[in-house]
Amino acid sequence: MLTITRLKWGSKRAVPLRISNYQIKLEIKNQFSSTEIKQVFVNPNDFEVDGVYIFPLADDAMISGIALSINDRYVRGKILTADRARHVYMESAKHAENEPVLKYIGTRAYVVRVGRIPAKGELQIRFTYSQMLSVASVFAKYTHPLSLAKATQACIEYFRVNINIKSDLDIQRICLPSHGIVVDDKWQIDYAETDLDPDRDFSFEYTVSDPRFGIGLIAHRTSADSVGFFKLFIAPRYENQIPDLSPKKFIFVLDRSEGMSGEKIRRAKEVLRKSIYNLTFQDEFNILACNGDIASLNTNNGREEPFAPVIFDNFFNVRHERKRALTFIENIEASGETNINDALLTALNGNHQRIIVLLTDDGTGAMNAPRILENIAEANADQARIFVIGVGDGPNVHFLDRLAVDNGGTYRHLEPNEDIEVAVSSLFREINDPVLTNIKIDFGDIAVENVYPHPQELPDLFSHEQLTLVGRYRGHGDTRLKLSGFINGKEHEFTKNVHFSEFQSRFDFLSHLWAQVKVKALEDEVGRSESNSELIKEIKRLSKAYGVLTPYTEDDIPVGLPIQRLHADTPRPRPVKSNRANLKRKRVLQVRQN
Repeated sequence: MLTITRLKWGSKRAVPLRISNYQIKLEIKNQFSSTEIKQVFVNPNDFEVDGVYIFPLADDAMISGIALSINDRYVRGKILTADRARHVYMESAKHAENEPVLKYIGTRAYVVRVGRIPAKGELQIRFTYSQMLSVASVFAKYTHPLSLAKATQACIEYFRVNINIKSDLDIQRICLPSHGIVVDDKWQIDYAETDLDPDRDFSFEYTVSDPRFGIGLIAHRTSADSVGFFKLFIAPRYENQIPDLSPKKFIFVLDRSEGMSGEKIRRAKEVLRKSIYNLTFQDEFNILACNGDIASLNTNNGREEPFAPVIFDNFFNVRHERKRALTFIENIEASGETNINDALLTALNGNHQRIIVLLTDDGTGAMNAPRILENIAEANADQARIFVIGVGDGPNVHFLDRLAVDNGGTYRHLEPNEDIEVAVSSLFREINDPVLTNIKIDFGDIAVENVYPHPQELPDLFSHEQLTLVGRYRGHGDTRLKLSGFINGKEHEFTKNVHFSEFQSRFDFLSHLWAQVKVKALEDEVGRSESNSELIKEIKRLSKAYGVLTPYTEDDIPVGLPIQRLHADTPRPRPVKSNRANLKRKRVLQVRQN
């Protein structure tokens, strides 16, 4: 999003830039997405202004191929960590009242500074990037931060999105939840709207289906003598699935710290209420509400005490205690500090096998995350499953995902406009459907190396979920891949013929993706190791070789605003007049079969 750097220019007060044209072209093939954004910004002021263009990058997104042009002139920007991006933005725009942009900065952002935007003129920006989408509960999801445009404090005069999707797996359903559109077939979608209020992000989902076993492999290799890079997708489908509806014990842990106040705590409490309704009459449960203190659902001579002392092994039958649980949830308020560590240690402290569901915005901070993961790993001797739902803007996705995956669960981020009923149903489908455990993968005749996660240390795979591996390979040709694991205590084996290319340059982003994943693994190891010098040395080598930004190579970024500035020799666009007054808000949807 392009915003002006200050509101006061001499004796004059600037009006925010306006967006006259906003177009998104999205192409997806086998979950690899290419996005091209075209934006036309209008300076309504009668004097020049300076601006800063900042585009937040999702915490869990592996992104490559970023390019930006201004008035058809390519500009090189920088991918910065959250602190550096926030510093750049705050220094240049702290007086511009553009909070929508600032709130969006997660752990990375792409930043370019734009100077001398002409009076009554327009500026065209094209921004392209590639991203690998993940699949959860058969949904592949794409989100574009459209709500950043609220910084303009005006509607987008013309908005258009074109989507073209292809997949080796069957596509059953396409949905634009942000705009209330559902298409039940394989289609190319062309959607347009005038005078759009950017009050929410643009989101796009599609469901993939395979009758029994789905697998996809993409590879990159520049020559027969070089090492190749690959990404493997595995999505088992089981015939005659019988949900596991045996009695279970649940502990719901709700973060009620001050950071959860407002809409976050409201939505988290709604998730908790719907979760209680999703329990079977055989299930038992307890609720822990945590901040600096920990309170739980409890009984005392039949009287309701919403914030009673914690009893670690006290579970309540949903048939008898649902009403009191709902009252307890209603009385929860957000205040105090975050203490996820002690809350989870309390939830794990008991003699009964349990399933833990954590709801948080994660205000722990990156420095505390490794210690919390280590503490939970030591305490979880009984192998309780931990499922995590993140709420609000900018949760620490890497930490919450690790917390869930390392403890046999899953992580999902509850989007601001996401249907809570659907999210909770998806959660309980993951809990109750059979899972593939003790997974092992054999690559047959192809030699693979530096594979993440390790083929012999794979996390449990929930039905309707997708397992993704990235790694390097030597040799080439066809091989028979074998996947084995246990479903409901019985061993199953799946096989699939796949091809590792001798030469394939189409997916050149894979080398960068592999390096990002390896660097993350090394950074995690640094947090657990006493001798880190060799690990840090390898991180720096990978960073320079593949262009991966890390905390250990941040000093390589120039001091000050690490962005290219456009000077006066940039071609000046002609002044424009807005025809917004003549527009009437309308929506147009065209759907074409591929």
